[in-house]
Amino acid sequence: MLNIKAAYTQYTSLFPILLDTTNKSNLPEFKRRYPVDVIIALRDRLLHPQISFDLAFRDYPQNSNFNSGVTAFSNKIKTDDQELTRQVSSMLLVGQLISPYNPNAFALSNFVNNLTELLSNQISNLASQLDKNLNIDLSLNGGLNQDLMNNLQLRFSYNFNDRLRITRSGGFTDARNQASAQFLIGDLALEWFITKDGSLRLKTYNRNVQTSILGSLNTYQTSLSQGASLLYTKSFNYFFLPKKKIVQLANPQQTATGGGQESASPSVKVNK
Repeated sequence: MLNIKAAYTQYTSLFPILLDTTNKSNLPEFKRRYPVDVIIALRDRLLHPQISFDLAFRDYPQNSNFNSGVTAFSNKIKTDDQELTRQVSSMLLVGQLISPYNPNAFALSNFVNNLTELLSNQISNLASQLDKNLNIDLSLNGGLNQDLMNNLQLRFSYNFNDRLRITRSGGFTDARNQASAQFLIGDLALEWFITKDGSLRLKTYNRNVQTSILGSLNTYQTSLSQGASLLYTKSFNYFFLPKKKIVQLANPQQTATGGGQESASPSVKVNK
């Protein structure tokens, strides 16, 4: 039986879901990105779980424009499963919310995502032709617009002798769309294959963590989070001993004779 909740956090603009945005698109608070949690819940039986989604909004400005817009949108997705599915799909696919008042918004967002994915694939193929150990992935959350640098996400990795891999991921600006050396470096991960087959690995990482105090726009702080882990993986197709092994353990004389032939065993006859 399951009762699990997991959250995927994405920093994105809340501008598409707000109600009254007339002549406000250039205001700083409307261009900034805020943390939105995509929540998935798994309940009931493992093989037949009940799956549900939700969206949670955090650290946005506490003024009438944002409060009324976010509240109205939250109430809408609670009663409209189709709209909730559209928004969750958009957050997972392209990393942004889409306007619930424009029926073509998701199709347009999907088109832009496919276009940028095609561009990313071409760049990745070119990089692999230059060096087979180099892998580059680009994504543009929000599409091709004037906030290109704020939407750009870059991930690249390089393998050294198939045993050591370094990976850089993330964007180039923080939630306030401000660039810094810390974000230019991005999130770094170093993975070392201790065994040649990769079953035992050592992984270290350095990540940028953004936090806000009391949801204020001016209190966003970025701190570094470091960690390390030792990973062991093994593939198998049974949970316990295979059936053949169990039979051999249960019949040690059969195992000793070999050849798969059954050995003779004494019988006892009991007369009542």
